[in-house]
Amino acid sequence: LVQENASHPSFQNALGLLIIATVLIAGIVMLANLVQTGTEQGDGEQSPSPPSHKQFLFGTILGFVMGAIIASTAGGGGVLIIPILALWFKLPMSRTVGTAIVIAEVPLVTATIVYLTTASGMEQVDVWTALWLALGSLLGVRAGSQLNVRLSDRTLGILIVAMLLLSAGTMAIKLFAS
Repeated sequence: LVQENASHPSFQNALGLLIIATVLIAGIVMLANLVQTGTEQGDGEQSPSPPSHKQFLFGTILGFVMGAIIASTAGGGGVLIIPILALWFKLPMSRTVGTAIVIAEVPLVTATIVYLTTASGMEQVDVWTALWLALGSLLGVRAGSQLNVRLSDRTLGILIVAMLLLSAGTMAIKLFAS
């Protein structure tokens, strides 16, 4: 979850706990929302509407926070963005997933450039591992995007909730085991 830094382990642990709590709460809230609605959230074919001023301001502030979290911990992209899009912006699940991918790419590309072009950043990158995993992920993107359009929003929502709860559990185990 969070790389241990000898000079700031308490900050790293606190940040790890904050991320775990956020992901766990998001998973529980999304699960409650799925149980409460009991029906499809939407068909994913609705035309997008521009966000309200409140959503725009909230989204911009959250974008800043998520960009900082993603760049500093490499975690949080999907597990933080998806609940916000589904619950706050009320997007259907299929649109939530696609939008979350686009949103997460901006800070990830920026962080990649920073990490690969600075001496301190290059010390934190295992280039060969990154390249092999990136190749595999490129191959998996096609399959995942096809699965996204074939699943109902409810089924996709259930899978997302399971992923959130599994992520929170895995991060907690890793944090408390170290």
